[in-house]
Amino acid sequence: MPETPITLREHRIKHLTLAAPVMASQLGQISVGVADTIMVGQLGTTDLAAVGLCVSLQSLFLLFGIGMSYGITPLVASADGENAPGKAWFTLRHGLLVCIGTGLLLAAGGFGLVPFMPHMDQPQDVVVLAQPYYQVLAVSWIPMMVFQAYRQFTEGLSFTRQAMNIALAGNLLNIGLNYVLIFGKLGMPEYGIMGAGYATLISRVFMAIAMAAYAHTHKRFAPHRGSEGSKGWSREGFRSMLKIGLPAGIQYTFEVSAF
Repeated sequence: MPETPITLREHRIKHLTLAAPVMASQLGQISVGVADTIMVGQLGTTDLAAVGLCVSLQSLFLLFGIGMSYGITPLVASADGENAPGKAWFTLRHGLLVCIGTGLLLAAGGFGLVPFMPHMDQPQDVVVLAQPYYQVLAVSWIPMMVFQAYRQFTEGLSFTRQAMNIALAGNLLNIGLNYVLIFGKLGMPEYGIMGAGYATLISRVFMAIAMAAYAHTHKRFAPHRGSEGSKGWSREGFRSMLKIGLPAGIQYTFEVSAF
C-alpha cells in the first residue's frame, strides 16, 4: 500500500520540532559570551573592554570548531538511513577524535594569539586583564568541542532536545558561577574578570560530561554502541569527516572575520 503523502502543515511541524532545539542549542553556545559581557560590565569599563576584546577574538576560533564538528551530522544521518547503527557509532568515535584534536589546536592558537594583544591598539590596562582571561577561554574550547561531537551525533539521529537542555543548563550554571566568582559571593574570593573565565570553563566541562554521559548510557543508543561495525579505526573515516567539516569551518571563519 502506498504511503499517504505528508501535508505541508505536518512537514512544517516536523521541521520545527527538529530545528527549534538545534537553534536553541546553537544560541546557548554563543550566549555564554553575552552573559559574561553583561555581568563583567558591572565591574567597570576597563573590564568590559577586556571581555569584549576576548569575545570578539574568540568568535573566530569557536565558529571554526563548530564548523569542523558539522562533518559528523550528515555521516551519522546517512548511517541511520541505511539502518546501520554501528556505522553511526563508528562515525561518532572518529568525530570525537577530530573534535578533540581541533579543540587542542584551537587552544594552542588562542595561547599563541595572547602575545600579540599589546599590538592590537588597545589600552595597556585592557590588555593586562584580557590576556589571562583569554587563556582560560582557550582551554574551555576543548570541552566545548567534546560537547559538539556528541551533540552532532545525537542531532544526526534526530534527537535534538537533549543537547538543547544541556546547553541551557550550562548557560544557567555559567550565570550562577559568574555571580559567585566575579563578585565573591557565598564565601568565595572575588576573582573579577577571571571569575567569568573560570565560570565559562566549568560550565563547558559540565556540558561535555553531560552530553557524553547521555550518549554512553541512554538505552536508545545501546544498539549503536554494541552493533557490528562500531569498533575499529579507519583512515577513510577521518578523511570523509574532514572533507565535510574543514570547508564548513573555513567558511564560517571567513564569514565572521569579514566583520
